[in-house]
Amino acid sequence: MRNIPRICIATVLFAASVAAAPSITVNSVIQRWPWNNLVDISYTVSGGQDKACGVYCNVTFTATINGKSYPVTAYADASDGTHTATWKVPEGIVAEGCTIDATIAASAIPSGNEYMIVDLETGVTTYEGMASQDAANARYNTGEYKTSKMVFRKVPKTAESDYPNGYRTGHPDFDETPYKCKNAPYDWKTTKDFYIGVFMVTQKQYEKICGTGSNPSVFTKANTVVAGDMIEYRPVDSVTWSGLRGEASLPTNTVVPNASGSFLERFNHITQIGAGITGFDLPTEVMFEISQRAGSTNKYVWGDEPSTDYAVSKQNSGAASNNNLGTTLAVGTLLPNNWGLYDTTGNIYEWCRDDADRYSLSQVTDPFKPNWNPSQSAANIDNRYIRGGGVLINNYADIQFTPSFRKNAALYKNKDNPTDGQYIGFRVAYIVQ
Repeated sequence: MRNIPRICIATVLFAASVAAAPSITVNSVIQRWPWNNLVDISYTVSGGQDKACGVYCNVTFTATINGKSYPVTAYADASDGTHTATWKVPEGIVAEGCTIDATIAASAIPSGNEYMIVDLETGVTTYEGMASQDAANARYNTGEYKTSKMVFRKVPKTAESDYPNGYRTGHPDFDETPYKCKNAPYDWKTTKDFYIGVFMVTQKQYEKICGTGSNPSVFTKANTVVAGDMIEYRPVDSVTWSGLRGEASLPTNTVVPNASGSFLERFNHITQIGAGITGFDLPTEVMFEISQRAGSTNKYVWGDEPSTDYAVSKQNSGAASNNNLGTTLAVGTLLPNNWGLYDTTGNIYEWCRDDADRYSLSQVTDPFKPNWNPSQSAANIDNRYIRGGGVLINNYADIQFTPSFRKNAALYKNKDNPTDGQYIGFRVAYIVQ
């Protein structure tokens, strides 16, 4: 988007069934200088959302450019007062004039940006708040968000979080000899928000993006032991690192949208907000462990003692009915962590964006920048870190269920599986610039 000499403002007032009928007025719409595709929308809300009183509202914007309507993908605060919403206009849209219509409406879901939702049919991205973590867990742990939509949880920059001194990673009783994890306790102060998938990408979601018949998963056998397990809700497995990222063959390269490319290339294409540095991608190791721990400083995500309530493993996934091999279960089968993220420990190992050459996280200077050893061949696609543990692990006392543990996928492959990426899944992340 470029050269917008004139932007008209349209105001929509919407009466809703709350104590005071909410209204919204658009004050200004300004494209950022120097000219780019970021547009700031200033607006004022009256009689809007009040979470303390259980009154929820949502604000939406629609842009009309050259007679065509575009949904405005931007988080908008619905509480009383004057606010600014920033819209990243899809690349390629050029307009001589633009009108912005604003709507405020009563809602059962609070306004907020704690959660980001991507509709896998249309690519439209929306934002939602939460009345409580329990309410959010109940809302999103349903089939809709494991098939036709993808839901992400916001991890705010530390200055705006409940952890201003930093997000903890590393093993609390660090001893590199028995644990082989090389990760001592460390508190990361982040200067950017990021979003990460509430669930690992499921087999159904993978096919939604890549097409029917594209599912590469090994774990597709019905499980008669665990009630409610649905194959289409299981995490997709046996995906390769380069197969997910396409032409972005090095960790430091960004995924470029491509309508017929890899999963992440296609995903960035349908959302239209992922070009360049702000694209959807795999999380870095630090991002993964921050999300996995969810503020916990214990040995395990859930505490200091083994538990069968949080992590899908060989011992609780019906191994006896699967030739004594563990099998994955539908995402969200067991309990989430403190931030409402499911299966960050167990079920299936997950790809991270980092090169596996780095000895320890102590060598990391930026939690959002993946490691890469320039001397390493770009073709060595298996030499990447994987996290989270998986169903082939025998027992919960194993170090592989602690958040600080990591594996080199190349060694994991050579030891345990005959094909690239077998038994490895992933979840998607998004860094807010």
